[in-house]
Amino acid sequence: MDSIPAPLWRRLLIILYDSVLLFGVVYLAVFPLQIVAPELVSNHWFIRVYILVVAWLYFAWFWVRPGQTLGMKTWRVRIISGDGKKISWKQASIRFLVSLFSWAALGLGFWWSLFDDRKRTWHDRASNSFLAQASDPDQ
Repeated sequence: MDSIPAPLWRRLLIILYDSVLLFGVVYLAVFPLQIVAPELVSNHWFIRVYILVVAWLYFAWFWVRPGQTLGMKTWRVRIISGDGKKISWKQASIRFLVSLFSWAALGLGFWWSLFDDRKRTWHDRASNSFLAQASDPDQ
């Protein structure tokens, strides 16, 4: 791994940026349901799973296809597999699920990067991927 890992402060700014974008995406995904099937929106289990799937699609698609969410692009960070290539859907799924546990543990999975010699979080380690600073502003 010869790429420079993204520091925790940059990761947190990316999370903030992507959270705002994700809020809009979720709103657009739920709005048609409110019109077509309001009983589904009032079902707490359905709407939680639905929002989780929308969030997974948002992150996984950006991680797998261009290798960056919009927040990552803004802060010049790219996700890379351990072998230096783009990550797979399987890696993206593992990364997404483990990141939920990282948050559920009061962010411990993120703070872990401060003590890891390669600045990896729990979800970096579990998915054999990492966030690297992109050298080119167009990346």
